[in-house]
Amino acid sequence: MSYGKKVAIDGIVFDSRLEARRYLDLRNLQRAGLISDLKTHVNFEFIINGYKIGEYHIDFTYFDREKNVKVGEEAKGRFLRDCPLRRNLFIALFPEYEFRLFTGKAKLPRMHLPKKVKSKT
Repeated sequence: MSYGKKVAIDGIVFDSRLEARRYLDLRNLQRAGLISDLKTHVNFEFIINGYKIGEYHIDFTYFDREKNVKVGEEAKGRFLRDCPLRRNLFIALFPEYEFRLFTGKAKLPRMHLPKKVKSKT
């Protein structure tokens, strides 16, 4: 579901102007050598105990060369009801990625990160 006007750049269709603007920023960072392996609209499957419970289509993934970390990034101008749940599942199931949220100048409600708990085993 998209709330913005769809925009096409480099043959890629983005759900909003905000997402397209962020793509241009990331493309420039990649050309400057600060990030690498930029991908758009990457699908992650949420599989728990062998069951697929859902999926997440994250806007961008890339490698941040400065921080030496893989990044999964969303460009959001507004949150949908399930956004915190999907974000928390992504963080829990794909710990090799650092989750980042790009909002531009939009003021969004604060989303609390999930707390890491010790296993009871």
